[in-house]
Amino acid sequence: MRTYDKTDGALPLAPRNEEETTVLLQEALGMAATTGLLMRSAGGSRADTHVKPAFCHAPVCLLPNALPVQEYVKARRLATIWNLLVARIAHDGPWLLQTLASVLPHDEFTRRLVEIFQAITGAERDVQKIQLGITRSDYMLHAGESGSGSPELKQVEINTIAASFGCLSTQVTRLHQYLVQKVLGHSRLSSKSFILPRNETMRGLAHGLAAAHKEYLRQESVMFNPSQSSRPGRRPCVLMLVQADERNINDQKLLEICLWEEFGVLLHRATLLEVARNAHLDLQRRQNLLLVSPLISDTCKEDVQEAEVEVTVAYFRAGYDPSDYPSEGEWKGRELIEMSAAIKCPSISHHLAGTKKVQEALCRPGVLERFLKDAEDVDAIRNCFVGLYGLDPECEGATAAVAAACNSPQHFVLKPQREGGGHNLYDQDLVQALSQMTAEERAAYILMEKIRPPPFEAFFLRDYSVLRGLAVLELGVYGVYLGDSEGKRVILNESVGHLLRTKLASSHEGGVAAGFAVLSSPLLVGGPEDSGILSKKYFSTLREFTMSARVWRRQRFWKIGATGIAFWGVGLFLTYIAVSKRSGKLQ
Repeated sequence: MRTYDKTDGALPLAPRNEEETTVLLQEALGMAATTGLLMRSAGGSRADTHVKPAFCHAPVCLLPNALPVQEYVKARRLATIWNLLVARIAHDGPWLLQTLASVLPHDEFTRRLVEIFQAITGAERDVQKIQLGITRSDYMLHAGESGSGSPELKQVEINTIAASFGCLSTQVTRLHQYLVQKVLGHSRLSSKSFILPRNETMRGLAHGLAAAHKEYLRQESVMFNPSQSSRPGRRPCVLMLVQADERNINDQKLLEICLWEEFGVLLHRATLLEVARNAHLDLQRRQNLLLVSPLISDTCKEDVQEAEVEVTVAYFRAGYDPSDYPSEGEWKGRELIEMSAAIKCPSISHHLAGTKKVQEALCRPGVLERFLKDAEDVDAIRNCFVGLYGLDPECEGATAAVAAACNSPQHFVLKPQREGGGHNLYDQDLVQALSQMTAEERAAYILMEKIRPPPFEAFFLRDYSVLRGLAVLELGVYGVYLGDSEGKRVILNESVGHLLRTKLASSHEGGVAAGFAVLSSPLLVGGPEDSGILSKKYFSTLREFTMSARVWRRQRFWKIGATGIAFWGVGLFLTYIAVSKRSGKLQ
């Protein structure tokens, strides 16, 4: 272990010898076990009650990875623009349906989602106008073909449903802060050469869910008398929709615990099939979603073995992949939720707004301007795009794009309308698929220019051992939006945190749960234009992203309340003068 203090030099991104690697490994495993930085081992199923769940440390990078500070700031600032953009896309039903029309004949999953959306909007059964969006926009550094110039972040995709690993990413930052200070000997987490920023994603996500929960209860109190707003035996709660064999359960449980401890909001977990079997709508009110829960009973009645919970927010951590709907029961559960008064995260339209086809459509001339009025916001979003090409037969340039991809497949990625990793096609698989599909079948996919990130050396911790190799990184930024779908009433619009994933440079995919990448933390460094030195402007700009929630709330209090406190002080002083004059103390 290093015993010296080196606060102004560049942070070592690698252990200097095998002994230090061993120390880092042991400390990382201990920290992971004590902070919940774990994942369920493969084979342990929630549905199989006879198998005791086994857990292993989450795959992580042993140390944080360097990222240009200006690109980090850019991505964090884009989050609030993306939040509003996705909300407005979700509200524009006709445009959304027209954009996805060419996908539906050859994509049954997307077609079923669209059918639910049409059934709700067509019958005007959408009784909840407020929506909660928890999004994650993923970026990679792009160095271009020549590799010259400073790399810039380019968007990989926007995730509008089940954006995971927010809580584990918070714990990874804690792990890296611990290792950097204890093992590498740095007493400070920032200097002229680097910043290891705080990561408040877990609390930011919990705050969004709590705000939506509060908004639902406010609606109930306005629409009904206080005595009718909640009935005996019904505890209001957030419902998390989960997969039966979820491996990333710790990421979800950490959020559940934070939601209860920080905000006093109850969270209940259920699968879509359990919702179909155990839930119903209260048609005497406003289609409130009621779920029978054997685990949460009315404590006021000892004879009650099962009770109903009233779902205030339906938070999807499942439902994004066809495998989540093995039977019609799961589809019934999804439809029941969408028809209910619960605030959805996301709503069905918000879900569809995150499809790859919509991402491609946003690259077309004039489309961003349809949803964003600020020219600077339009330019900021457009600058993070790489080339995206629709493959509809009537889409301009589709034939040329297919030809270019078949001739140079190493420059392209073929993407279907799927989330979760492992679905994209590369190299000869891409060529084979494009050659075998008809023009109409290709319409269910998009072509994307491949981002070319600069590789660096990293140390991976997976399955209790350390692997060393060339790696690339992918930065995800979480945004939370709570408001109406038109963007006219915005209750919350924030950039709440980050996720950094690192993978071997030879790997195409980047999903952690899918086994392609590991979790990491960004080490913010200056770019070539800064000569590697972080100026004071970056420290002030990063303050809102890096300080703890408690410090940030205190600063906001002083900023907002400064005028009131000043007036209060002046009034107190004038009162003292007046009283003193009356008592004869002042002449």
